[in-house]
Amino acid sequence: MTSKPQPLYLDYQATTPIDDDILSAMNDIYRGPYGNPHSSEHAFGWRADAIIENARKMICKSLNISHISELIFTSGATEANNIAILGMARAYKTHHNKTNKKPHILISPIEHKCVMMPALELKKEGFDVDILPIQPSGVLTIDDIMPHIRDETFMLAVMHVNNEIGTVQPIQEIASLCTEKSILLHVDAAQGVGRAPINLREMPGIASLSVSGHKIYGPKGVGCLYIRRRPKVQISPLFYGGNQEGGVRPGTLATPLVHGLALGVKKAVDNMDKNNERVKNLRDLFLKNIQNATCDFRLNGDADRRIPHNLNLTFFDISADDFFARIKNIAVSSSSACQSANAHDFSHVLKAIGIKSEENSATIRLAFSHHTTPD
Repeated sequence: MTSKPQPLYLDYQATTPIDDDILSAMNDIYRGPYGNPHSSEHAFGWRADAIIENARKMICKSLNISHISELIFTSGATEANNIAILGMARAYKTHHNKTNKKPHILISPIEHKCVMMPALELKKEGFDVDILPIQPSGVLTIDDIMPHIRDETFMLAVMHVNNEIGTVQPIQEIASLCTEKSILLHVDAAQGVGRAPINLREMPGIASLSVSGHKIYGPKGVGCLYIRRRPKVQISPLFYGGNQEGGVRPGTLATPLVHGLALGVKKAVDNMDKNNERVKNLRDLFLKNIQNATCDFRLNGDADRRIPHNLNLTFFDISADDFFARIKNIAVSSSSACQSANAHDFSHVLKAIGIKSEENSATIRLAFSHHTTPD
């Protein structure tokens, strides 16, 4: 009797399996120091708080953050992005907007929906929001940004690594521009940590930056947000009810999740070069095989300025139904995981780089891992 082929997981940009060592370390905490980390009157709270603060130090060291007060913990990158975009905008409007002109926000056109939607929500609150043009390669250049900067421009949102086409943005150059123009730069780094270098001490132009645990073999339900201290970035809180995390994000922190996030960040950054080399070899092997086959396809996104983990491919001369029927044992994505809940959505990322709507149905994202094998 022939055994069924095992499903192959190639959707690591949607989520990653939790690392065994990280899971084991988290389980030790679940079984151990169960005190509320914000209970400062007794040893149970002190033990949990010590784990939280050690996690904060670990992440700051891995991302080269100057001071631990610049890092707050969240439930993930979606919450972190909302806190940053909405919080910085509302604080700016309250404290710094001294003219009758609308405060102006710029967004790259390939941002994740959890950056795009809060920014568009601000439009209802009286902000002026412009979505920038972008190169067909999926790379945002300084020349794309400069013509759209006005005296009222105070914020720019640009993701580090795109979640659909894997392009890596020139964040260092963009951060320098934002310093020169006194613009608050928010960076969604959920897909970048551990895949592309980021050094916050060398990028003072970044005002805020978000990180997600489950994209880096850590736990789901946890992330963090960097908020620059010097010059100080003001954020109006979205939630109220406690003074945790400097009052920016009130609520009891989940000690095991925070510890797991810190271990994930450290492991991802420490092993980045080694893992990238392995994944690049796997990706190149995959490309070589399909190039040698008879199928007609196109690579979407810049061929060079991309993380090695990602291939976004459009296949021609095949219907979408037939295409996905043939690869039903392979876990891939036809768009970002958050967007694919609505199968009829045409990816705004692909649209921004000029992909036709009729090509969207046979376009897939493959995301490789250092756990992927040549077989």
